[in-house]
Amino acid sequence: MDAALLALMVLLVAVTGFVAHRASLCTVRAVAEVLNAGTAHMLASFFKAALWAALVNGLALALAPQAARFPAFEPRALAIAGGFLFGVGAAFNGGCSYSTLQRIADGDLAGLASIAGMVLGVLTWSALDARLALTQPVQVAALWLELGSIAPWLLGLLALWAAAELVRLWRTRPESAPAFQSLGAPSYRVGTAAAVIGLCAGLLYAILGAWSYTGTLRRAIDSAYRLLPGPAALSRTLFAAAFIGMVVSSLQRGSFALRWHARGALAPRLAGGTMMGLGASLVPGGNDTLILTGLPALSGWAVSAYLALVAGVAFGLWLQRLRGTPYPNIACIDGVCIERPRQPLTCASRAAHTLR
Repeated sequence: MDAALLALMVLLVAVTGFVAHRASLCTVRAVAEVLNAGTAHMLASFFKAALWAALVNGLALALAPQAARFPAFEPRALAIAGGFLFGVGAAFNGGCSYSTLQRIADGDLAGLASIAGMVLGVLTWSALDARLALTQPVQVAALWLELGSIAPWLLGLLALWAAAELVRLWRTRPESAPAFQSLGAPSYRVGTAAAVIGLCAGLLYAILGAWSYTGTLRRAIDSAYRLLPGPAALSRTLFAAAFIGMVVSSLQRGSFALRWHARGALAPRLAGGTMMGLGASLVPGGNDTLILTGLPALSGWAVSAYLALVAGVAFGLWLQRLRGTPYPNIACIDGVCIERPRQPLTCASRAAHTLR
C-alpha cells in the first residue's frame, strides 16, 4: 500500500478519535439527555454524522461504483436482538464502545474491566455459535447501489443539507477566539464533531471500505477462538490510531489522570462489557459500526439494529433508575454537551423523579 495513502487513513482515524473524545460523544449520554433534559442534541449529532458520511459514500460510489457490502448474519433478527443487548450493556457500563476507550485514554483504568467484559462476551458467543451453528454469515449490499436514478436526487438533497449545516455551524461559532485557537478548546460542539467525524468516516470508507474499532476487536477475538484469519495489520494500526487520537486529546486538554475504582464499582463495568460483547457479536459490530458504516450505506439492517440499540440503552438506564441510580445529568448549552455530577436518589427525590 502506498505510504501516503496509509498515512492519510491513520490521520483520518486519529482525528476521529481526537474529536470524539473532545466532544464526549456517547450513545448512553445521548439517550440520558433525552430522558433527563427532554432534548436530543447529542443523539441528533449521531444521525448528522451518518448523513455526512452518507454524502461522501454516495459521491464515492457515484464516481467509482463498487460492490459495497457489509458483514451480517442470518437470521437477520439477530441484529435487532444484538443491538438491544448491546444497548442494555452500554447503559450498565456507563458508556458505549467509543466512550469506553475515551475513559481509558483519560486514565480511568476501570475501563479495562469493560474491555475484559467485551472480550468475554465475544468469546461466549463464538463458542456457542461454533458449536451449535446458530448463524450463517452473509454480505449486506449498500442501498446506494440499488437506488438507480434516485441516487443523484438523494445526493443533491444531502449536498443542500450539508451546505445549510455548514452555514449554521459558521454563524453559531464562538467568536471569543480565532478559529485556529478553537482547535484546543476543552469541549467541542456536537454539531461540529459530527461534521468532522462523518467526513473522516466517509473518506475512510471510500479508501478502505467498512472499518470500525468494535469490528476489529470482535474479529481478533473470534479468529483466535475459531482459528480463522484475524483482522489485517492495517485494521490493528487504525485501532491504535483511534486510541492515540484520544490520548493526545486527553493530554492536551489536561484531563488525563490515572485512577482506579473500588471493587464494587467494577462489577457493572464487567457485566455491561460482557453484554456489549455479546451484542456486538450478534449485530455484528457496535454503535460505531452502525453509525459510521451501516447507516451511511442506507442499510435497513443498520437502521433497525441502531434503533434497537437506542431502545436497549433507554431500558438499561430505566432499570438502573429503579435501583436508585438517576439518569446521567447531561446538559447541552450552545451545542456543547457536558455531564454534570449527579447526586444519589433520596427517598423524596426518587418519588419526585418517578412522578416526573
